[in-house]
Amino acid sequence: MANGRSLLAFYSAAIVIGIFMMSSTSIVAAMIGLSTAITSAVVPSFIQNYGWEKGFLLLGAMYAVALFLGAFLLIEKPADVGMLPYGVTQDSLAAAAEQAANEASSANIKHKDTDMTYVQALRSPVFYLLAVAFVCFAMISTFTQQIPIFFTTKGATDVQAGMILSIASIVMIASKVVMGLVSDKLGATKAFYIFTAIYIFAFCIFAATDNIKILIGGAMIYAVSTGVPAVMNQLVTLEVLGKKEFTAVWGILSIAASLGLALGGPLLGYFYDATGNYNTTIIVSIVFMIVCLASFFFAVTLRNRELKKAK
Repeated sequence: MANGRSLLAFYSAAIVIGIFMMSSTSIVAAMIGLSTAITSAVVPSFIQNYGWEKGFLLLGAMYAVALFLGAFLLIEKPADVGMLPYGVTQDSLAAAAEQAANEASSANIKHKDTDMTYVQALRSPVFYLLAVAFVCFAMISTFTQQIPIFFTTKGATDVQAGMILSIASIVMIASKVVMGLVSDKLGATKAFYIFTAIYIFAFCIFAATDNIKILIGGAMIYAVSTGVPAVMNQLVTLEVLGKKEFTAVWGILSIAASLGLALGGPLLGYFYDATGNYNTTIIVSIVFMIVCLASFFFAVTLRNRELKKAK
């Protein structure tokens, strides 16, 4: 990236980053907001002082440090360091082995008859309605990348815009915990409705005013729901389609969110480049989020009807 001088070079580097980013960060996904908060506070001023090329080199150095330190933390299993898994004793290991042997010779684990199999899911419109919802939400979540530029168009300096994104990223960390709590309390589908509505409300604030203080509040509201694709999608899939063959179903459905992330950045950036402001981008974002909400509603409604018929 630091030595890129053509669009092809940037695309090629982005493809490499895209291939390896999730595999190297998914385990610590809950703390991504913290890393965003730190880099958003440091990188903008660094770029102002030293240029964007040096900025990419700084990011590369940060990844190198993380990789080096992380290598010392990689332990495949507790036994490698002479330990038992948390909460496990030698007696419990023996009891678990005996129980597993008994269960292996008896009936297999049974799931609800109403849970979808992989084949049933691929034939069901519910699956594709969920996919549309996931694609739309992931697409619009890429607006996070646009927030610093958005605020500079409203009069903020680059450093101020970076600090706003930094604070919003801290809100994202707390919101992921809140999403889990709300999902446990109300169910994943209701939680998805709530956080999607919050997201739409945030974009309505962006569209309604140029007041920087109100916009900052809107950014904080926006940050509350940005983590939905990372936190809620799997929970929703499990609740709506069941767990009979969840791994196989989610393996395909998860592509929807990745597709949305791939499409969202260029799409939202295009409208800004074409118009010179974010008015169209925000309107398009609201439209896609309404499509997301409607698609999810029809998916849940159709699935509930199917379950009633099954009873």
